[in-house]
This record gives sequence, C-alpha cells and structure tokens, in this order.
Amino acid sequence: GHEAPSEAAGPELPTSGVAQMSTLARKKAALGAKESIKQTAANVLMQLALDDDNKHAVREAGGLKKLVSLLTSPDIDVQLNVLGALTNLALADQNKVEIRELQAIPKIVDLMDSEEELVREKVVEVIWNLAGNDENRLALLYAEAVRKLLDVLPSNSKLSELSERGNYI
Repeated sequence: GHEAPSEAAGPELPTSGVAQMSTLARKKAALGAKESIKQTAANVLMQLALDDDNKHAVREAGGLKKLVSLLTSPDIDVQLNVLGALTNLALADQNKVEIRELQAIPKIVDLMDSEEELVREKVVEVIWNLAGNDENRLALLYAEAVRKLLDVLPSNSKLSELSERGNYI
C-alpha cells in the first residue's frame, strides 16, 4: 500500500475532545445538557399550554407534578420556562387547584427572592393566574406572597421623591 506522508494531511491540531475533560468537567457538561433538556421541555409545555385542550392533557399526563418539581432547579432558564408553563396552565380552573394541591404555591412564591428580575416578573404572572381561586388566595397569603408583592412596590418615601421630581409612576 501507498501511504501519504503525514505532512499531506496538514499540521496536527490540538484535541479538545471529551476524552481530555476532567471528571468534574464531564459531570458539569452532563448537568448542563440535562438542564438544557429541561429548559426545552418546559418551553415546549409552555407553548402547548396556550391551547385549552392541552392545558387538560398536560395535567392528565402528570405534567403539573413534573413542572412543579423543576421549580427548585438552580438553572434560571429552567425556572423561567417552568414559570411560563405554569402561568399558561393555571388559566384552567382544574390546574389552579392541582397546582395548589401539589404544594407549588410556596415554591413559586420563594422565587420572588430570586436575584433575576425576569424570574420575579414571571412569578407575579403565575400568582396573578393562581389568584383566580379562593383557596389559592389563602395559600398565597400563607406563603407570604402578599408581603413579597408589597416589597417590590416603591415605599411611600420613594413615591414622594419621584412625584417631587416630576416622575410619575
């Protein structure tokens, strides 16, 4: 057989394959991939939940329970997609009830403490939709949602400063 000289193949490139990754880096990459899949799944459920029939189908398939379990994900994008999906799903009355029964309300309200403003905005949207049920309003009160919602509003001193400067809210 005729072998081409190694030069013909071009200079060797440094390899940066998975084989060189440390065990920790491999675990982090795998975790990142898992979180990415969760983000995508929650995003798809959020889109599907725009349709009324799908709101019920997701509940019947056990989707609410799975979404609620993802509320504690450390990944911001997972949190945002889960909150978005729950916002849409909570438009159905049966889903409002099941979300409460799954003990999700305290977990949702806890995300009001997120440093990410977008997460806090999404939490308020979910709360808005969940509050359309009497028992949920009580659960929201017990979960300190009212206090946390009031905390995001400007204090009276800030309001008076703004109006003195001519800035209106």
